[in-house]
Amino acid sequence: MSNDKIKLQEKIRLRELLEQYETDASFREQHAALLASFSEAFTQAQKLFSQGNSQLSDINHVLEKSMLGFSNDVVEYFKLEGRAHELK
Repeated sequence: MSNDKIKLQEKIRLRELLEQYETDASFREQHAALLASFSEAFTQAQKLFSQGNSQLSDINHVLEKSMLGFSNDVVEYFKLEGRAHELK
């Protein structure tokens, strides 16, 4: 099938859908319900994404504190090691 025939069929199908949308109230209602459903799903996805980001931020904060504590412990260990060598 040539591109011209495909484009023509697409135009015809779009015209039919537009006519159906303009003349069929139930079609418009179904379309509106579908859009509302999509909108709700998108809103829920945004909320979950936001919650996930918040949780990741909390985890990152805990990890940063842990790493800071670990690095302080390492510094303290080497200070003690240095003192032990001085005492020898």
